[in-house]
Amino acid sequence: MELIRYTLIADGSSDKALMNIIKWLLDDLYPKIPNKGSFADFRSLQHPPKKGDVKGQIECTKVFYPFDILFYHR
Repeated sequence: MELIRYTLIADGSSDKALMNIIKWLLDDLYPKIPNKGSFADFRSLQHPPKKGDVKGQIECTKVFYPFDILFYHR
């Protein structure tokens, strides 16, 4: 694997602070593999998934924020 792509789905924009913790964790676990993170922000989408629709949020994330690892913070 040349790159680990990860995405975080969370309730609000303040949860974006978790991105630093996730990056630290992946850097520690896989020091020789670079990683790139995305925060799934559905607010800019024309038809965003509804809050609480876990399946809808994950499906939307697959399209707009591709990932190898998905973190879902609820």
